[in-house]
Amino acid sequence: MDHASGAASGGERALRMLNRFKQLTKLQLVVSKMEEDLGLSDLSNIEKKTLLAIVDLNANNGSATTSDILAHPMLNRFSRQSTFRALKALGVCGKVLKVGIKRGYYVPVTQ
Repeated sequence: MDHASGAASGGERALRMLNRFKQLTKLQLVVSKMEEDLGLSDLSNIEKKTLLAIVDLNANNGSATTSDILAHPMLNRFSRQSTFRALKALGVCGKVLKVGIKRGYYVPVTQ
């Protein structure tokens, strides 16, 4: 009897996981559409995350410094060097601007 209830709970777990995957798929489709609408489809994953980190930091702090960008939770999987390459690429394509007299301050470009 315990074996049967264990199988049922295993089946319930599998169903819950399947439902979570379905939810994740729907969310990912919404995010992909938003990225397309915002003109971000051509950016690499790290470029998107770097841009979003800059947007987040600007919204919360009024500025995005290099050190804050590097410490942002969205970028903790990426190396410092990769993040700097992404910052440079975002500047070249006009998605972010360096601002201020001091080095290392960025703002997103909204069009």
